[in-house]
Amino acid sequence: RRLSKANYMSTSAELIMSKEQLYDMFQNILSIKKFEHQMIFNSAQLDNNDEQAATIRRELDGRMKQAESLQRQRGLMPKFVHKEMETLYIDELKKSINDLMSNLESLPVRGGSEQKPLRSRRGASHSRHGSSSSSGMHSSTKS
Repeated sequence: RRLSKANYMSTSAELIMSKEQLYDMFQNILSIKKFEHQMIFNSAQLDNNDEQAATIRRELDGRMKQAESLQRQRGLMPKFVHKEMETLYIDELKKSINDLMSNLESLPVRGGSEQKPLRSRRGASHSRHGSSSSSGMHSSTKS
């Protein structure tokens, strides 16, 4: 019994990582870049799922506008060896943002016992649910 406990403690000591190492490990596992991680972290500080989704959506919209301004103002673009790499860079940047947006849209938002995709929560559907469902959702997300 003591030997297994000693082995456990030894293994635990080897597994202790600094916050930076954990941060890098989770980014690699989840394939999340640092700016995406910060965006997710900031939105996770909000209590309401709709507020979280809206914060991420606003951030992604801002990044898409930055990519479009890069495309218009070639002087802001990093220097590339080949001219076609500029177009490829912009396309990859936009694809990355669109992938994040589609992932966000595909995640369900919990509203009590039912689950609804984020897309259905946009626009006119907010007026249909009224303030009572949003206050119920707010209280159900606190732990």
